[in-house]
Amino acid sequence: MAQARRTFVKIIYQGKDISVDVAPDLLSFSYTDNEHGQADDINLTVKNDHGKWSNQWAPKKGDKIKATIVKSDGSALNCGSFMIDE
Repeated sequence: MAQARRTFVKIIYQGKDISVDVAPDLLSFSYTDNEHGQADDINLTVKNDHGKWSNQWAPKKGDKIKATIVKSDGSALNCGSFMIDE
């Protein structure tokens, strides 16, 4: 029987790996590789029913984030480095 393919998102926020912290709350992640001359985009949506992503955990405009999509076979897609704008 074939194993299901799995992926996870590795998130480096302001130089710190927060992948484990984000994983339980991650509702969606998208990456758009735009055409040459346009900035690429990522979008992370997290649930915040416990308030974790408010106050001290709230992202701030201008903060830096790096994202990598990692597959269960060990291959990865480095999405790049981004600045929080929304």
